[in-house]
Amino acid sequence: EREEYSPSLVLAIRIAKTLNQEVSELFSLTPFKKGK
Repeated sequence: EREEYSPSLVLAIRIAKTLNQEVSELFSLTPFKKGK
């Protein structure tokens, strides 16, 4: 590993833990489609 620090990942994990959810249930790497 390159020992990079990703604060957004840490934040996502903290939010998921606080809400008692999995990170994948709250966030997606796939963009959401915009509705009309």
